[in-house]
Amino acid sequence: MNSICIRSPGRINFIGEHVDYIETYSCPATINLYNDIVILKNEGKSIRIYSDKFGDSKEIPFDSIYNIKEYDFSKFWYGYFVGILRALADFGIKILEGFEVKVISNLPDGAGLSSSASIEVGFLSGLNNLFSLGLDKIDIVKIAKKAENIYMKAPCGIMDQYTITFGKRNSFLFLDYSQLAHKYCEVPEDFNYFIIDTKIKHSIAADGYKNRILEKDKIQNILMQNFNLNIKDAVLISIEDFKFYSEIILKLNDSVLNKRFNHFVSETERTITFYKKFKENGFENAFNLLNQSHISLSNLYEVSLPEIDDLVLNIQKMENVLGCRMIGGGFGGSCLVVTKRNFDYLKLKTFINTFNEKNKCDINLFEINLGDAVHII
Repeated sequence: MNSICIRSPGRINFIGEHVDYIETYSCPATINLYNDIVILKNEGKSIRIYSDKFGDSKEIPFDSIYNIKEYDFSKFWYGYFVGILRALADFGIKILEGFEVKVISNLPDGAGLSSSASIEVGFLSGLNNLFSLGLDKIDIVKIAKKAENIYMKAPCGIMDQYTITFGKRNSFLFLDYSQLAHKYCEVPEDFNYFIIDTKIKHSIAADGYKNRILEKDKIQNILMQNFNLNIKDAVLISIEDFKFYSEIILKLNDSVLNKRFNHFVSETERTITFYKKFKENGFENAFNLLNQSHISLSNLYEVSLPEIDDLVLNIQKMENVLGCRMIGGGFGGSCLVVTKRNFDYLKLKTFINTFNEKNKCDINLFEINLGDAVHII
């Protein structure tokens, strides 16, 4: 086999935001927007990548790809491909046979839909099949995550890579981070899903994310010193035992850390409830929890923005909207809207147009469906 074509989707997360790095639970799903990645072997000693969005990488020799000390590709769009090759080498697999990559995409970048993980997982899955590398799905998840963390210098969790690898059409995953395991939950075709790409970006986004990780680490240290518990166990006990939760709040003794821990507890509890309600066919009540999730992300985790809050609050009030919240890392980005089938789409579109004019924004609205995991086409 000299070539292969992989379709690698983006993903949404219904609920369970900013709890991946405390290893509790999330409910993500793959969507019907994707990167199509074609890999063609050649006889050279380099790779070359063509993207319909970003252009031509020109030839990248293997000598520079594997020379980590002298060559940093993290600031280039094709760094995601180089990062995968470097992470593979760390895993003990060094590819030295030349190839070209062509990428055609309808997955928006920077919209909180995991476009980067889609590239990483899709490219790695293609290499795995084309070069018979023998990687299993968990290998792919872990290598792709390392490529982003180490070689693209992005401190993301594992949800994106895992979901894109294990997703299932018309279903979401109940993802247990500590076990790296999941249960599928089928979603009836009774709902509409919309993404609102606000294109609002805040300059503190990168620092804000790093600060949340530092705050999580402070909480972890206090819990270990005073209760000999990791943060996940403390969160799960707190859901069942309010007295214990109160003791933790007293020991944290810091208003900011209290807010962060409160979000971890309440968001984890909401995620468990979301899954349980789906299993009991309480679909609308489950999607209503997205509204509470947004309040927590805004008031407790403080990763929203006033413009986003205003947008979300107005959409939540619309007839036949079941839930709406910000998604992704925060400090701008996108919102997810879940509605009944008889929702008036024109009303939402008119509201977005008015919001754009009033706030001088360029918000983009589009509909999505729940799609397949990464696969060969």
